[in-house]
Amino acid sequence: MTRTKSVVGIGVSLLAGLGVASYLSGRRAVPSWSGTAAVNVLDAPVDVLRDRWGIPFARADNEADLFRAQGWLHAADRSFQMDLLRRAGTGRLAEIVGDAGIASDKLVRTLGFEQHARTEPEMLDDVTRGNLAAYAEGVNEWLRVNRSRLPVEFKLLGYKPEPWKVADSLLATRLMALNLCGNWQTELARAEIAARCGDDVLQAIDADAESRTEFTAQLSADVLGELVTAARDMNAKLGLGFGTGSNNWVIGPRRTATRGAIMANDPHLDLTLPSIWYEQVLKSPTFTARGFTIPGVPGIVLGHNGTIAWGFTNSCVDVQDLYVEELNGEAGTYRDTDGSDKPLTVRRERIKVKGGDTITMDVRATRRGPLLTDAVSHDLDHALSLRWDAIRPGRISQALI
Repeated sequence: MTRTKSVVGIGVSLLAGLGVASYLSGRRAVPSWSGTAAVNVLDAPVDVLRDRWGIPFARADNEADLFRAQGWLHAADRSFQMDLLRRAGTGRLAEIVGDAGIASDKLVRTLGFEQHARTEPEMLDDVTRGNLAAYAEGVNEWLRVNRSRLPVEFKLLGYKPEPWKVADSLLATRLMALNLCGNWQTELARAEIAARCGDDVLQAIDADAESRTEFTAQLSADVLGELVTAARDMNAKLGLGFGTGSNNWVIGPRRTATRGAIMANDPHLDLTLPSIWYEQVLKSPTFTARGFTIPGVPGIVLGHNGTIAWGFTNSCVDVQDLYVEELNGEAGTYRDTDGSDKPLTVRRERIKVKGGDTITMDVRATRRGPLLTDAVSHDLDHALSLRWDAIRPGRISQALI
């Protein structure tokens, strides 16, 4: 289909301010909230209005243009956050922050988020895949038009963002899952306590904890401690944390003063600046919704369409399992449950480090999943593998987009 140049109309609203320290270099990067912008990827004009809180209302004549406009708006307001999340999810933080990003990058590369995000589009339905592609077009059009007006963070770190790909939008759901499904890290922490202090101390701290004697006999406290530290470092770099929860409740219309149903959803995510959420209103002949989005992901994650409201909560289900794997490093095999030796699969990763040498690491996996311990050491007779649906091919994003 031939694309014609169209114009996005932008309503007048408040003017964003900048701190004194970044004023001179950041002044040009303030998004324009009034006037018009020529957007080459649109099929028809799109109107964007902002209310007094800066929340954008986008109205398009077709669904593809609506998601192109959403990508444009996300990039205009949150392009650095989007790029940082992309780097966190692909294990490429060390490229911009140097040694401080290595431990996090190794663990994320071991999990293999990028590998599965690249294969997921083939599994999605045509509508979802089309919306993802349209969204990426909108992001890239903003990056093209504003190449000389990028946020000041890019200038301070000395790099420019790469074009946005469909697979990049599929990383956010995995990062969200990583934040909300942390039981493997709890199991690691318990194992380290048992290894250093014994099962008696672990039972005193956590009466529900099972014995870790057999588990810790095969893995040293130092190795477990290094893995716990790497996981903690990854959480810090990705803005994740423990102690999160959520709730969601509904009141029927007969029990409210307005005779309308009320749904209250609170995901209990960590406070970050900027927030993980971005409020937005989207409207086209085939898609109308208002609510909270995630920069980098098309669609409305939490919201309503005037008839139906939706949200999500963390069920805190144990969906991650750790396995102690017996290895034969010289042969490149592991001992399977039937007693036979099976070959490890190996994926080579290269981590570029700002101001340092490129790091080459081999990510090994059994049929159960990747060896987490490879993030800290390959010289082990026993290793830990992780089984988790989020690090397997799937259609996670189709539920959100």
